[in-house]
Amino acid sequence: MLTIRKIDAASPDWPEFRRLYRSAFPIQERICLDVYLEDHTGTLDILGFYDDANAFCGLAIMMSYDDLTQILFFAIEEELRGKGYGSAAVQAMLAYYPSQRIMADVEEPSETSLNNGERLSRLRFYQRNGFLKTPVRLGWEGERYEMLISRGALTDAEYSGFWRRAAEDRGKGFEVMEYDKYSIGLKRGTVRLAEHVPEWDIMAEDTVRTIKKMLPGIAVDVQHVGSTAIPSIKAKPILDIAVGIRDPQEVLDKTAELAACQFILRKVEWPRELLFSAGDIGNDFITHHIHVVEYGTAEWNNYLNLRDYLNTHAEAAREYEALKTGLCEEYKDDRSSYTQGKAGRIAELLEAAAEWRNS
Repeated sequence: MLTIRKIDAASPDWPEFRRLYRSAFPIQERICLDVYLEDHTGTLDILGFYDDANAFCGLAIMMSYDDLTQILFFAIEEELRGKGYGSAAVQAMLAYYPSQRIMADVEEPSETSLNNGERLSRLRFYQRNGFLKTPVRLGWEGERYEMLISRGALTDAEYSGFWRRAAEDRGKGFEVMEYDKYSIGLKRGTVRLAEHVPEWDIMAEDTVRTIKKMLPGIAVDVQHVGSTAIPSIKAKPILDIAVGIRDPQEVLDKTAELAACQFILRKVEWPRELLFSAGDIGNDFITHHIHVVEYGTAEWNNYLNLRDYLNTHAEAAREYEALKTGLCEEYKDDRSSYTQGKAGRIAELLEAAAEWRNS
């Protein structure tokens, strides 16, 4: 049997909650937890699940309007999965919200989907715990989802009304709030510079961890690079991650699996790089660039040398920032010209960085 307690940033288990949240959900799906903590609509619950020994076992983030409650996020500690804790947590939810119809979304099963087994497993999990299918279907970022309900029924009008109220309360979607709050992401072709925020480092660490998990034995090293890895200067708010590999075909063989986690192959320019991007690709909104290069080559060394050089040479970093600021003002809607405008200075910095590294 599990019990539920509300959690906030002052709770002793908040670090455990954050750790599980980051490890259980891909970065593209997450919303910064501060957005939830700062939400004053009274409709959100941040919950922890506890066993009889008072040990933290899992989390849920729920949103309620009238008699409808949506499961936004739900996860059980990895070592407890497959041992009945998930079902116990769902039953605890049903008891915690005794008069609510709880909604859960699941990816529609499809024989053409690489993860169809997981989709079927998740559907059956909720059905075993009393959830019923509904006629409500939705599309999000190219995927189709079906809605399940814990009791009663659910109509399209009810579901649309639920999210319309959520949008009215907050003025914009959760995803947009995250991008605005932490200046993450840019529309393709545009330029904007933002002050460094610690959340970039956290998101980069999460992305590095995700890529290592997806490319075991393939990625020799994975590093946060680019200007977002230089805290002292403003940066174009797209996270750059360098992945050092030996054999590009091993990565290309994983293209479908990477795409399932929202890392989309954009360019094949080998031997220079394989470029993957993440974000709202369908709307040309990019949050991450993943640069896959051969480990130990000039391409790989350049990423690390430039980052480390600018992090240890404050004057060079300030001059580089000033150049970028001027170019941004001139070419805010022309990223190609912005990039060309700083190319000469980057070449000089790379030369200086290589000399510094080898000195």
